Amino acid sequence: MSKYTIIMRRFWNTKEGRRILYAVAFILVLISVRIFFLKQEEQAKPVEQATKTVTVARVYDIASGKLPLPTIGRVEAQSEAILRTEASGEISRVTKKIGDRVRSGEIIAEINNASQRAEVLRAQGVLQGAQANMLKLENGSSESRTLIKEAVRNAFTTADDAVRNKADQLIKNPESGRPDIVTGSSDYFIRVRAEEKRADLNQTFKEWTMSLQSINSITNTEALVVYILTAQSNLEQTRAFLDDMALIVAGFEPNNNLSQGTIDKWRGDISVARSSVNSSLSNLINSYNNLRSQIDASNGGGEDVLLAQAQITQAEAGVLSAQASLEKTIIRSPISGEINQIDIQRGDFVSMQQEVVVVANNNALEIITSINEEDRKTIAVGASALVNDMYKGVVTRISPAINKQTGKIEVAIGVDEDTSLTNGQSVALTIDRTIGRDDIVGGVITVPITALKITAEGNFVFSVENGLLVASPVSVGSIIGEKIIITDGLSPTMEIVLDARGLKEGQTVMVR
Repeated sequence: MSKYTIIMRRFWNTKEGRRILYAVAFILVLISVRIFFLKQEEQAKPVEQATKTVTVARVYDIASGKLPLPTIGRVEAQSEAILRTEASGEISRVTKKIGDRVRSGEIIAEINNASQRAEVLRAQGVLQGAQANMLKLENGSSESRTLIKEAVRNAFTTADDAVRNKADQLIKNPESGRPDIVTGSSDYFIRVRAEEKRADLNQTFKEWTMSLQSINSITNTEALVVYILTAQSNLEQTRAFLDDMALIVAGFEPNNNLSQGTIDKWRGDISVARSSVNSSLSNLINSYNNLRSQIDASNGGGEDVLLAQAQITQAEAGVLSAQASLEKTIIRSPISGEINQIDIQRGDFVSMQQEVVVVANNNALEIITSINEEDRKTIAVGASALVNDMYKGVVTRISPAINKQTGKIEVAIGVDEDTSLTNGQSVALTIDRTIGRDDIVGGVITVPITALKITAEGNFVFSVENGLLVASPVSVGSIIGEKIIITDGLSPTMEIVLDARGLKEGQTVMVR
């Protein structure tokens, strides 16, 4: 037996010791009971509920479809440009970084372009040589009429190639009286106008072909003026048609039936066709001006001047072509704004049509959202909107058609410039409906099913009085989509809570 046990037995055998032990045991029992009841009281305390925020609306506004339309939008810059490279090669210089502001036309980066710069210098030397030769020419060259005839024939060849070999790739039945552009354009009126111009060109080319059959027999310089003016008019008509086709093909977007490669080819072909026609037209104008000088001169003087002028025009075209090739290696901002994205640095290798820079005017923002066809009937341009329950906006643009990919209609919301919104940010929107749908027929009212509280005691809707929920019994009818008919218990002027889920009578709430 241990020493501790012996001591405890001696203490227990004394009257005073037993009294002390009984007292200690009694105190321990009291403490245990108190702790037990404190826990029970703590568990029995009701959990305080956080004050909920609810949305209320007039019954008439609910039934007539005039409640604001809730949706989600994305903040975008009204003016934004995605810059893609027009040449491949190594980046030799980057002058800007993310966040920098740029002016329209300002250089952001360059691709190595030593060979292009050398070609510009070579073309300028050819031009200077042609201009120097012009000073040495004497009037009276007998070859000028031949050159003019060749220029007229080349004008026809250029126009015919531009239309039939390049533009007609996009047109069904181009030689008929009703040409049809194969792919839809974003601008219906430009498309119709282009189709009409293509139909007119059929007759123009027919008459032009017939007139060229007799050009070789022309020996009178004055008669050549008629051919030049006719060719000039026909080229201008062709150029107007190509300008419309350029606008149409610029609006094409790739889809399942149309690849980006095909679009790029069409754009390139139309661009080449326009350049060829413009060059031919410039050549004809110069030919006409020099021919008029020749007519004024005696004995056919000034014919060599036409040749010299043609050489100068060709040299000028060479300079422009070299400068255009050089310009493709220079990445410029097409708009004034701020650089939001730049994916290149010095030494990087880039390929053609690679996206490298995004420039946007971040101070002029708008919000883009999409709505369904039914909601479109209740929204109009000029309708007010609320962004993130903070900023006021207004509907500035509504797409006239449904997007084939999303099945939705695009809506643009304009906002003030002093908001704290960020380009690319997602925001919550509520758009005021300006056109109601009168769904109150014969005194029958419809409300959202979410506004109905279904209990064992009956069906109720909630209203708010002095910050507390008040239940009103209602009689219900058929369910129509996401709404239910209320046959009794509501008046058009009564304000009810739109979402009764999780709520109970007497609960404290805050009205949004």
